[in-house]
Amino acid sequence: MGLGLGAKLVCAFTGCLQDTVNRGLPPDLSTYGLVSSMIASSQSLGAFVGPSIGGYLLETLGYQRSSMTLLVLEIFLIILLIVSIANRKKWIKSVEVTKSEKPEKSPKSGCKPNNVDLEKASEKPQQNKKQEKDDIGK
Repeated sequence: MGLGLGAKLVCAFTGCLQDTVNRGLPPDLSTYGLVSSMIASSQSLGAFVGPSIGGYLLETLGYQRSSMTLLVLEIFLIILLIVSIANRKKWIKSVEVTKSEKPEKSPKSGCKPNNVDLEKASEKPQQNKKQEKDDIGK
């Protein structure tokens, strides 16, 4: 049981991290921390909710029926995982198509001043100084 749980956790962390980076977050320490904290929070929630629901099922349905309920749930999740893996290539292709259709962002015109704008800006203070001298001389 410990080996299987360890394999699940490593695969879940790696898969979540890859998906998070594919969705646009940077592959740096903050992203790793985010994914790690989300997985740890999910495990803590599961450690609380799991025994609570299990105890409720045991009290209401009995041992045999509650075990069968959990078995059906696990089989459903395995089928869902197989379908997800089978359709992963289609989903990745659709994401790549969507990304390629987005127009590239052009830099704003105000980001890099060109030489003409700098020349005009430098001429204005000189003109203002000339007008001030003329006004003082009058």
